[in-house]
Amino acid sequence: MKLIRPFRNNKGMALITVVLIFLILVIMLGGAMFAAVVNQRNALFANDHTKAYYVAESGINTRISQIESYLYNPGIDYTPGSEDLKQYLADAMFAINANKVVDVGDGNFAIVNVNGPLQYGDLPNADVYVLRSTGYVRDVIRTLEVEVVIYLTYGSGESTMNKAVISRSSIWMRSNNGLIRGDVFTNGEALPINYSPSVQMGPLLHLADKDQKTILNKEDPDGAGNSIAISDSYCDNIWSIATAPGTVLTFASYTQLPGNSLGCFAADKMVYKEEDKRIFPSIIMPTFPSQEELLEVFVQGGVLSLPDLRRHPGKKGYYLATLNTSSNIRIDLGNYGYATQVKKLVVGNLIATSGTLRVDGTGRVMVMRKIDETNTAKTGNKFFIPWGANVIVQRNDPTKFILVLDTWKIPPLQTDLNTGMMTTVSDDPSFNPEFQISNNINFTGSLMFGNVDVNMQNVPFKGYIITAGGDLFFTSNSTGSVPDIPVWIYAPIAHVVLGSNATLYGSIMAKVVELSANSSSVIYKRMNALPLFDYLFYTPASGTGNNKPEDPVILFSNIIEIDTAVVAGP
Repeated sequence: MKLIRPFRNNKGMALITVVLIFLILVIMLGGAMFAAVVNQRNALFANDHTKAYYVAESGINTRISQIESYLYNPGIDYTPGSEDLKQYLADAMFAINANKVVDVGDGNFAIVNVNGPLQYGDLPNADVYVLRSTGYVRDVIRTLEVEVVIYLTYGSGESTMNKAVISRSSIWMRSNNGLIRGDVFTNGEALPINYSPSVQMGPLLHLADKDQKTILNKEDPDGAGNSIAISDSYCDNIWSIATAPGTVLTFASYTQLPGNSLGCFAADKMVYKEEDKRIFPSIIMPTFPSQEELLEVFVQGGVLSLPDLRRHPGKKGYYLATLNTSSNIRIDLGNYGYATQVKKLVVGNLIATSGTLRVDGTGRVMVMRKIDETNTAKTGNKFFIPWGANVIVQRNDPTKFILVLDTWKIPPLQTDLNTGMMTTVSDDPSFNPEFQISNNINFTGSLMFGNVDVNMQNVPFKGYIITAGGDLFFTSNSTGSVPDIPVWIYAPIAHVVLGSNATLYGSIMAKVVELSANSSSVIYKRMNALPLFDYLFYTPASGTGNNKPEDPVILFSNIIEIDTAVVAGP
């Protein structure tokens, strides 16, 4: 046998080479077979992993369908809108939770636990339930969680804020050309003598068209001067007037009208409805999380991100040492949670005299700060909180940014739900700061203050205002616009003044409302709902015709995964 030259004198090497080649081929083939088996098992595991997610999700969806069925098709056990909603809902959740196993088919099942109701401090009329579902597929388990908010509205859009101006005591028209376009109502509470206007009102109303009914209820039993005065030249512009029994009408400065018939008004138009009396509910400030419940966050690259607190057990809000808008800040709310979820951001220091603040993402941010004499600027005898930053929010939603300034003491506000009258308010003059917005900025957002006055100049403000302060002043600004965003003001102890060139599209609910200049006006704009104030203050149904419960609303947060595991390795 003729050997290849390299192996001619090394016959043993040929055998070794052949053995090595076959060994390498066997190893490679074995590796390929092992890889194929592992890949098959990995593919099977990945499929089980994905399938376990959908099993857990199916468990959540099954329970959500049951909850919706209980609420929207309750049969004879419950009438939607009645006050037994919470008890009915608790019973329904107990029944749902009694059987935790949900069969999703193909031999797969999920274990679903319902935890709740959880009462959120800033959602006193809502129940929050947490659904936690664990899906099982062979050796893989995955656990998902979702928050379900059952929210009961109390008729704030239609039954409470359906007039241009609602006053606890009186409405002052300091000029013949001031304009209120829309319905007007006054509860006619007695005022201290220092609140008496120096001149008689009016013309009280100057409406653009006759298809809007105007209702007035003004009590002046002693004829001291807080009376209704109407110029007869405006009779055709006023659709109707209703007065409470015992109202004294005086017309010293205008054409004398015969008796109480008001001349150009038919007697059948003077109808006073007791159920129209408005309730001024007490302001309940949102609760501040404790220091231990706050997750500290930081501005990075001009962005302030608020992470999902469900991944931070025990945390109920965020803490930012200083909110400074001078370099422009974007608050990123993330894509988790539900649309009306309030994410509380407590700030240690607030500097917002310039720049722009933008808000986007899912939910709402509530920027909260406690203020007192030690952290508020003072000029002379007055404390001031200046604001000069633009506020721009996603989709022009004024409830997406809520500024909360909580004073150390808020004047006590007590409401008699049967009469709608408030008890005597003793103001605390020791710390009554003023929130000032000027500098011709754009502000789309909402304000909720303790004992804080508001002064807006040259500001196209769009949003909602709640304050326990004593004075609100607007001048040279257009608040709201048509057909854009209405402005709603709730200031139960305040004297609200619309000065020169001040136009408000929306509604005012205050102690005294004054139009002080020819160019000042209130133009009513109907609001279907007031989502911000539904949970900032809460008044139970009282049987007076106001605040009647409506159908419940169900909101869902985004589903998050909180755990995944393999009970036995492949």
